Amino acid sequence: MSEETLPLRPLIRELALGQTIDFPIKRMLSVKSSCTDLGAIYSRKFKTKLNREQGVITVTRIK
Repeated sequence: MSEETLPLRPLIRELALGQTIDFPIKRMLSVKSSCTDLGAIYSRKFKTKLNREQGVITVTRIK
C-alpha cells in the first residue's frame, strides 16, 4: 500500500503516549478529523503540526 492509501484511524489509534507519526499534507483534513474522533472515543489527546516545507502533517499523542 502506498503512503496515501494507508488507513489513518488504526495508525493513529495505536500511537503510544508521546509517539509521533507523519502523513502526507494532502491527507490533512482526514488526519485532523480522525484525531478529533478518536480523541473523543478513547479519551485521548493528539497534537498536530503542519510542516509545509516537507509537505507533512505530524500527529503526536499527548494524553
